[in-house]
Amino acid sequence: MKPTLIALVSTVLVIATTAVAKPVPAFVPTPSPVTRLSPGDRLLKVSDRMVVIRHGVARPLTAPATLANGSQVTVDGVVVSKTGSRVKLPDCGVIGYEGKRLHDTTARVLMIDGQLMVLRDGVTRRIEMRTSLGGGRTVTQEGYLIERNGTRRELPEGTLLAFEK
Repeated sequence: MKPTLIALVSTVLVIATTAVAKPVPAFVPTPSPVTRLSPGDRLLKVSDRMVVIRHGVARPLTAPATLANGSQVTVDGVVVSKTGSRVKLPDCGVIGYEGKRLHDTTARVLMIDGQLMVLRDGVTRRIEMRTSLGGGRTVTQEGYLIERNGTRRELPEGTLLAFEK
């Protein structure tokens, strides 16, 4: 009876160890990359690459895209007109779907490629410390938003937040 009990206990331990050794990966939805533009999209240049802002979510531009006026935008932020003239957008430059540069002075926080970036005054910087968004909200360099009431939530990839200067 003892050998059977030992075999049964060791089998249970092996099963329990196997179950613990295989954690279930967390599902984190990431925004799909963009290859085609839609009316209402805005393009934002972040660190020498283009990001499409669609419905408040930032998605990387993965192929040259055509604007409504026929101009092409490359993934590194060069706008090529129908006549062939080339203009490189400055960092934090914003262009609308219609092909016009938008004067946008809004400061933003962007989670892209697992890094939290702040876009302010024409400069893109990685967040190195807690940054106030105004209204009692802050973001941490680890990618968390802390609300006024202390609630803390992780910012998923593609998050784009505007904040007061």
